[in-house]
Amino acid sequence: MNGTKTLAYVRTRKGKDGDVGRARRQQRVILAIRDKVLSPENFPVLVGQAQQFYEKFSAGIRTNMPFDTALQLGVLARDIPVESIKQGVIDYSMVRLDNTILAGQDASVMKPLPDKIRVLRDEIFTSGGAVSPWAAQGEQTLEQLNALMRADAARVRLLNGSFAPGLEQSTGAYFQSQGVPVTEVGPADRAYDRTVIVLYSPKLYTLRYFQAIFGISSSTQILISPDPTSTADVEVRLGNDWANSNSIP
Repeated sequence: MNGTKTLAYVRTRKGKDGDVGRARRQQRVILAIRDKVLSPENFPVLVGQAQQFYEKFSAGIRTNMPFDTALQLGVLARDIPVESIKQGVIDYSMVRLDNTILAGQDASVMKPLPDKIRVLRDEIFTSGGAVSPWAAQGEQTLEQLNALMRADAARVRLLNGSFAPGLEQSTGAYFQSQGVPVTEVGPADRAYDRTVIVLYSPKLYTLRYFQAIFGISSSTQILISPDPTSTADVEVRLGNDWANSNSIP
């Protein structure tokens, strides 16, 4: 493709995959440009013209990187195999579609789900792959999860939705002895057969810790409801399953 067609290819978002497809196409084009620039027949010529390119492109780029450093990075890129370049796209499983008003006009927007995006971030930017709790289930002991939970410093709200009176108080006392910062206790909005965890902030290590404590494996027992105004980061709605388990030491 020539420049005009390539620009149209990376800008369009028509089609069933919309913005997500556009992001994937942009990555494909970036890698194709990389291959073209680093090819043996083009690279020596382009290095000779690098100063001109830098002066022209710098009008649209804000950076404190000097030209010599940029050139060194360009030369270094030749030795990085393309299979070593990690890629990722925030897709529709990592956002929530919503409608809002922008500048007085109806607008369709994508609201991020930080906890899911965090998994992608870890996969891309850590040498050992994803380190988020969802990507490492079963790999940590309860003691390790407890330490990670403490580092989260999540504010925890305990609500009793079981048949057992005072369960939120006894459970709260136990969790506080384990280092869980329980800041609120009270009754739940209704009765719950199974314990439910609501995540208002991306405190994933606290979530993983509670999953291990309550034995939660079903995604239907985990509600993700981002709310920066919430007075709690994590809410636990205790159910009859917890009351019947007699799991508090």
